[in-house]
Amino acid sequence: MVRALTVPIDGEKVEKLVGFIARGLMWHHWKIVLGPDCFVDVLSLTERREALFNRYRNMRARDRVRNNIGNGALVYEGAQGTDNPQVSVWEVSILGGAKMANEDGADFTSKFGVMTGPQAVKDRAERLG
Repeated sequence: MVRALTVPIDGEKVEKLVGFIARGLMWHHWKIVLGPDCFVDVLSLTERREALFNRYRNMRARDRVRNNIGNGALVYEGAQGTDNPQVSVWEVSILGGAKMANEDGADFTSKFGVMTGPQAVKDRAERLG
């Protein structure tokens, strides 16, 4: 028998928090402010999504950062786009990768993928498919 603590949390609010963390990290590391014309997309990284997200994370980058704050409380890795400094990809893990469950009951760790950039870039990519 393993003792476990279960705390209900709102996954959408956690994803919003991670988006704000990514915005703050962009300022902290690169002095980049994401204005209202920019998007911040946050995905909970299930195993399947992580494989897809790694493709973006491993592309060429202008700059890369990696840090572990609070002995695993916040672990992140970011890559800045080469053509536009507002474009970035982040992998963020909070609370030491605590186990979470989505509405369907599928388990995943508190690891998130974040993509940022001008809304026009996202709109163009979506039109191209």
